[in-house]
Amino acid sequence: MRKAIALLTATTVGFAVVGAPTLGLAVTKQTNYEAKKVQCQREAKAKHFGIHFIQRDRWIIKCITR
Repeated sequence: MRKAIALLTATTVGFAVVGAPTLGLAVTKQTNYEAKKVQCQREAKAKHFGIHFIQRDRWIIKCITR
């Protein structure tokens, strides 16, 4: 019984350690995307698209991909 509990604990800790860097990388990509999106939204506001909100949204998407 002790061996089974030890094995279960070891595998659980192993999966937690292996999965941690992947989560950190996803968070980094998300924060980079959000920062770029905010920057592009500010640039779009400075361009004064007026009532052309669809054109503005397309411009923001293109800006983010650059």
